[in-house]
Formats: sequence, C-alpha cells, structure tokens
Amino acid sequence: MNGTNLFNNLKKRVPIAIILLTIAYLAIMYLPDLFFFLLLQIVIILCLREFYSLSKIKKFNPSFLLGALVSILLAFEIYTKFFSWDFLLFILILIISFYFLISTNSKEKLPDFFPNISITLFGIFYISFTLNFLFYLKIISPLLILFLLLVIYLGDTGAYFIGYLFGNRKIFPIASPNKTLEGFFGGIVFSLLGGIIGYYAIIPGFPYEKILLTSILLSLVAQLSDPFESLFKRASEVKNSSSLLGEHGGILDRLDSLIFSSPFFYFIIKFYLEK
Repeated sequence: MNGTNLFNNLKKRVPIAIILLTIAYLAIMYLPDLFFFLLLQIVIILCLREFYSLSKIKKFNPSFLLGALVSILLAFEIYTKFFSWDFLLFILILIISFYFLISTNSKEKLPDFFPNISITLFGIFYISFTLNFLFYLKIISPLLILFLLLVIYLGDTGAYFIGYLFGNRKIFPIASPNKTLEGFFGGIVFSLLGGIIGYYAIIPGFPYEKILLTSILLSLVAQLSDPFESLFKRASEVKNSSSLLGEHGGILDRLDSLIFSSPFFYFIIKFYLEK
C-alpha cells in the first residue's frame, strides 16, 4: 500500500470511526444499565448473524434463529441471575439438541448435522457469551469500558501504522496476511501509551504498575482475538464479515478485538478488586 492509498483509505474510514466512537461513548456514559444492556444485545445478535452468514458462504446451515433465541436466554440469565449457571447450560444444550433432532429430518440433511450444530453452538459462546462481559464491566464502572477501548483501539492503530511503515515479517500469514511482527510490537507500545493516557484521563486512582501490566496483557489478547476472527473470513474467502459499515466492514469486524479482551479485562479487574 503506497502513501496515496493509505491516505485515501484513512479518508474513507475516519469519518465513520468518529461517528461510531461518539455513539459508543454516549451509550457507555449516559445510557442506564438496562438500556445499555438491550443495545448490547442488539449488537450481539447482529454480530451473530454476520458470523453465521460467513459459514453459509461455504454451504453450511447453522440456525440463526436458534442462536438468537439461545443468546437471548443467555442474556436473560446474565441480567437477572434467575437460574444457576449449570442449570441454564443444561437447558441451552437441551434446546439446541431438540431443535436439530427435529430439523434433521431427512438423509440429505444428515451429512451436515455435525458442522451445523457445531457452528450454531460455537457462535453462541464465541460471540454472545464473550461480548456480554462489556455489561459486567459497565456495572463495575463505565470508565473501565472507555479505558479498554482506548488501550485496544490505540493499540490497533499503532499496529497498523508500524506494520505499514516497517513490517515485513508475517506472524499469521493465513489468518491475517498483513499482520507483522513489527506491527505486533508496535501495537504493544501504543497500547501502553493508551494505558498511560487512560491512567491520567480515565482511571487515575488505579495503581500505575497494574495499568502498565494490564495494557500489555490486553494488547496481547486483542492481537490474538483479531486474527482469530479473520480466520473465519479467510475460510469463507471474503474480506469482511458484512458491508454494513462500508469501508469498516461489518459490526463483527469492528468488535473482533473485544471478543477475547472484554472477558479477559473483566477477570483482571475482578482479580485486582479481590486482592
């Protein structure tokens, strides 16, 4: 990518990025917990739809309606804590098993049983379960989500520019051909910068050494989360999960770094709070 292409690419992406970040900031800081939770569920269902659509390109047929229903039941438990987790998991597995027992009603459908039920189930845990940790973080403090976004997306930006300027050693050539070792370390440095900015601007009361360690760990996890999501797109031979956000691709493309880093950050904060 030459300088002109880089500039044109940024010119297309920056306005949408500003709009998305503004919406995210307003939702995180000003929406009541219930409304934030409901908005998060809409985003999760859209991500789930994009994920299942990728597999349908390869002629698999996971059930989006079933996945959405189970995700809603999962969300209900997360918000209300009505059931015990072991009972809920049993009910979810029972519902999924019953659905595929009924829907696999011909010999023609039998060869697709394994991939369809596996993709349906995996999508629920990969997307619905993980992204709901953003709600757990908001319950503790909305500022934690702002800190997470700052560290993750500043790290992504640093990895992109350092990789573009200096990168030549690929680290995930199949999943993400543009990811380089140089960009990887650039991402860590920029995530550290994001953590330092976050320490002074967002959560100044947090121990400084924990901020630095957390920023490094979040960068490592996010830079695993991103190419893992890309692996599904490469397997489906598409560039983006959808075209919903124009040059930014789909919603899943924008949240891919948060899929693993959100739960990871929650468990780090929980560990710190219990100490």
